[in-house]
Amino acid sequence: MILEPKKAANLHIVEVASKNTKAYKEAVANHENVFTRREVDDMERLVKVFKKNEKAMELLDGAEVEVPEIKMIKGIPFRGKADILRVDELIDIKTTTDIGNFKYSAYKYGYDLQAYLYLKLFPQAKSFKFLCIDKATKDLAIYECSEEFLESGRQKLEKGISDYRKFFQNNEDLDQYIINGTV
Repeated sequence: MILEPKKAANLHIVEVASKNTKAYKEAVANHENVFTRREVDDMERLVKVFKKNEKAMELLDGAEVEVPEIKMIKGIPFRGKADILRVDELIDIKTTTDIGNFKYSAYKYGYDLQAYLYLKLFPQAKSFKFLCIDKATKDLAIYECSEEFLESGRQKLEKGISDYRKFFQNNEDLDQYIINGTV
């Protein structure tokens, strides 16, 4: 609704209180982009907050949105889609339920890996930011990625590539994978 508002017209909205209903499940079986009325109402409230904020809207000025890219990185194909691509920066929109703890959950959900990988996919970008919207409080925040955050993402990418090669290129038995550690 923010980046590609025309697509909002193609949402299939089901007037039910829960996704566990027969009507919702039938709609999912027969349509794409199925949402409950409550989900759509919640999305519309977040879009309204976003659009009323000048700094958030400035990030869209002169930007390309939903830009796909595929590149080979260390001999392995990767793909991504930038939410917002400006001349020299990438911005990804995230929703959260605790904006004050976003910097911690960003590691938990692998956003450090996403930021590092996207900077590789879009080398014209020199920085990566997250534009966060809190679903409960409707607060907005812009978080810039630190070198430490990006380094964590680089390490995760290296580990992922190593594991991919080990199990899918070298055909090691994935059923024998085990994590060893100390607590």
